[in-house]
Order: sequence, then C-alpha cells, then structure tokens
Amino acid sequence: MIVRYGPPLFQILRGLHSEYNVALMKAVPDQARMFRDFLFYFLKNSIIVHYVISHSKRSAGLIGVSRETLDNIYERKLAALDDLKESLLHQAFHGNL
Repeated sequence: MIVRYGPPLFQILRGLHSEYNVALMKAVPDQARMFRDFLFYFLKNSIIVHYVISHSKRSAGLIGVSRETLDNIYERKLAALDDLKESLLHQAFHGNL
C-alpha cells in the first residue's frame, strides 16, 4: 500500500490485510516481471521518494501522489532493466564478461 496523501506522503506499507480508501493506493507488481520485495525496496529508495514527492500535486489542501507519476517511474525503470539485460547478453556472447 502507498499512502497517497500526507503527511506522511508516500509512505510504503506492506503486510496489512484490510480495507483501504482513497488515501491509499494498492501496488501489486506483475510477478512475471518483478518480485514484491524488489518493488517494496525500490519504492523506499530515497531518489524515488524525492522524485515522487516533488511531482506530487496539491488538491483540497493536501499534497497527493498521482498514479501517473508512479507509472512513469515503473515504465522507465523496466526499460532500463531491459537495456541492461540486452547489454549483458551482448557482452556475454562476445566474451567480454
């Protein structure tokens, strides 16, 4: 779960089994592409936290995290991982590792 409105803004929670409301966002990774633990620690990374908070919008007196901001980060990082994988495979096949 991701706390959308602050404070505390963009707090990452897990291990909770309950109902949630508009102040929370449920994050469920595609298990074929990313492990839950990786997503948890990735979202807690200080660079990611700073980026998300700096791109958050104020609405009704509260600063909120948008789903679009998280989707943009997710897609960019997946593309970077794909590029890294291709590079490593290329190096491995050419004996450069």
